[in-house]
Amino acid sequence: MKFEQPYYIPPHAVQRFRERVVNLPTRTIRIIIQSALQGCGQLVGYQVYDRQKCPVYKAQYRDKEYLIPVRIEKRKKSAWAVVPTILAPDMRIYTGRAKRENPDTDAIYPAGGAKNRDSCDADTVEGEGPGQKGP
Repeated sequence: MKFEQPYYIPPHAVQRFRERVVNLPTRTIRIIIQSALQGCGQLVGYQVYDRQKCPVYKAQYRDKEYLIPVRIEKRKKSAWAVVPTILAPDMRIYTGRAKRENPDTDAIYPAGGAKNRDSCDADTVEGEGPGQKGP
C-alpha cells in the first residue's frame, strides 16, 4: 500500500498499539497508523522526544481512541517522520503553544500520574528530566 506521506513505525510503536488498542498483525497495525496520519489529523498537543517538540494526533480504531506522537527529523530532509510510540488517551501530554510564557500551565496530568507514562525513553514530558518532578 502506498501513502502520500509515509511514516516510519518502529516495532516499539507496533507493540504499544497491541497493548493499548488491539492485538493485530504487524502489517495491519502499520496500515492503520499510516492511514490515521494521512490528510489532516486532529492535533491534540505536543510531546517532547529527544529534546524536540513533536505533535501528537488523536486517532481511533473502531471504538478505541489512541494518540499518535510524530517526530520529524529536521536534520535529514528526505527522512520519513517517525511514530516513536502509541499513547493511551489518558496519558499525559504537553499541550502548550509554541510561544507560551509558562508552558507548565498547559500540561495535562491525568489521574494515575507517572504510571500512565510509556516506559520507553522517548516520552519525557517537557519540564521534567531525570531527578526532577513535574508540577
